[in-house]
Amino acid sequence: MSTNDRLTLSNLYQKRHEFILQNAPHKDVTQLAKDFFEAFNLSTKTTALDTLHASLKATNNNEIAEKLKGKDFKEWATHYFIQAKKQKKLSIQNVVEKERNKLKITGVLKGSDFIKSGMDLLTSEDDSIASPPSVLQTQIPEAPNQEALVEQGEAVTHVDTTLVSATMPTVLPSPTEVQPDDETREEAGFVSNCTTISENHSSIDSEVIEGDEKLKLLAMIEKAKHTVCEWKIGDICVPCRFQDYQRDCVQALTEKKLKKLEIADAIAIIGVFAPCMPTPRMMIHFDEDFLSQLKKQYTLPEPSFDDASIMKAVRHCLNSDKDSACTCLKSLDRKLRIMLETLIEELPIKEDRSISESTFVANYISPILRGMLGCEKVSVQFPNTSSEVQRELGLKADRPDIIAKTKNSEILYGEVTGLSQEHSETKNMWDTFRLARHGKALVDSGFNSVPLLQIVYSTGTYMRLEYKSRGMSILEEIGNFEIPTTASKIPSLVGTLPTLIAVKVAMLPWIVLNYFLSHVILFINQ
Repeated sequence: MSTNDRLTLSNLYQKRHEFILQNAPHKDVTQLAKDFFEAFNLSTKTTALDTLHASLKATNNNEIAEKLKGKDFKEWATHYFIQAKKQKKLSIQNVVEKERNKLKITGVLKGSDFIKSGMDLLTSEDDSIASPPSVLQTQIPEAPNQEALVEQGEAVTHVDTTLVSATMPTVLPSPTEVQPDDETREEAGFVSNCTTISENHSSIDSEVIEGDEKLKLLAMIEKAKHTVCEWKIGDICVPCRFQDYQRDCVQALTEKKLKKLEIADAIAIIGVFAPCMPTPRMMIHFDEDFLSQLKKQYTLPEPSFDDASIMKAVRHCLNSDKDSACTCLKSLDRKLRIMLETLIEELPIKEDRSISESTFVANYISPILRGMLGCEKVSVQFPNTSSEVQRELGLKADRPDIIAKTKNSEILYGEVTGLSQEHSETKNMWDTFRLARHGKALVDSGFNSVPLLQIVYSTGTYMRLEYKSRGMSILEEIGNFEIPTTASKIPSLVGTLPTLIAVKVAMLPWIVLNYFLSHVILFINQ
C-alpha cells in the first residue's frame, strides 16, 4: 500500500471514528475489530494493520502507535478502542502518570508492565469491554504471591520467563570434561534459572498478555540448534527431537492446554528433559523404548552389615530398652551406627501426626543425610535462607527448602513436604519444577551435574540433573528410600540402604570437586 493510499484511508477512518466509538459500548472488542475491517472493505490483515497504524498517527497517538507496533490486530484494536473511548484520546502514559498513586506504581514502567498498568486502569471501570487475549507475561518478581496448589486436569496458563543475571561461577566444570563456554550456555539455557510458574490454589495464574512472548520462547529454542548431530540413539538426534517436544510444550502453554500434573512438560520449556516422568505429550515424540534408553540404570550395591543386629536393636527399642538397642549396633560401621542410634533416640513409638516441618527435618531427615552422604561432617540447613552458591551466582531468591553442606561446601539441594501435604500431587509437582529450575540455573553457571533430593514425608527420591548438550539437560532419578516415622519402621530404611549407598558413590566426584573449587575461590577472594 502506498503512503497516499494509507493517508486517504486514515482520513476516512477519522470521519467514521465517532460513529464507531458510539457503538463500542454495545459490542465486544472482537466485534468492534471486525467492524473496523468492514468499514474500509479491507481484505487482508496486513492492510488493516497499516491502516490502523496510520490512523493512530493521524489522531496524535504516535506513542501508542509505537508501543503497539507489530502486535496482533485484535490485541491492537482492543488497546486502541478502549483507550480512545474511555479517555478521549488521552495517552496510556498520561493515564498511568495521572493515577500513579492510585495504582501504587513505583519506578519506571517499561514494556509489558507499562501496557498492563495502563490497561488495568482503563478496563477497571467497565466490565462490558473484554480484556485483551492472554499469552505470556514477562516480569521480574521477588517471589510468587500465591501458592502452587492446583487441581488435577486444570491447565498451566503461565510460565514466567525472568532472565536472572549471573556473576562469576562459584563452582567450575571438571577439567577432564569438555564444557561449552559461558556465552553458549547462556544462550542454550535461555529460561534455565528463570522460569517461574505462578502459584495459586485453583490455577497457575495468567495475568497479562504479551503477544510476542511465544515468539521469544521459540526463538530461544532456535538458538540451541546445532549443525552437526552428535548425540544420536539409532538414527534419531536426541537434542533435535527434544526441541520438537519443547515447541509442542510452548504451543500447549499458550493454548492453556499444559496440565499441571504433567510437570515434565513445563520443565521441558526451561530446557530440562525428564524421561523418568513420561507424559502423554512426551510420548508423542519419544516412544517407551527410546525413553528407556535415555534412563540411566544404576546398579545398587549390596550393603555389607549385620541385618539381624539391626532388627534386634529395633525390638529392644520397642521394649523401651534403648541402651540394649545401642549395644546391638556396636558391630556396625561408625557412621551407620551413629545414624541408627540417633533415629532410635529421636523416633517415637507411635506416629506423631502433629509434628512440625522443622522438627521433621531435624529428627527424621537430618540423621539419614548425615549418615549416608559419605562425608565426615555434614550439616543440613533448614530453612534454606543463605545459600553461598546462590549469592555468588546471583540466582533468584526462590530456592530449595534444604541444603546439605560439608566444610562450607554445598553438596545437595532438596525440597521437603510434610505430613499435611503428603498427598497433594500438584504441590509435589511444583517442588519438582523448583528443583529442576534451580539445578538448571547451576548447570548454566558452570556445574556439570547437580544432585537433588525430593522428600514427600516418608519417601525420599534422589535425582541428578546432568548437562547433556547445548540447550538440554537431563533429570535422572537415581532411586528411592524410606524415611522411618516411627521406631518400628527403621527396618524399612535398612531395606532401602542400597539406594543411599549408590547415592554416596555417585556424589563422591561432586563432593571432591566442590570442596576443591570452593577453597580455590576462597583463596582468590582473599
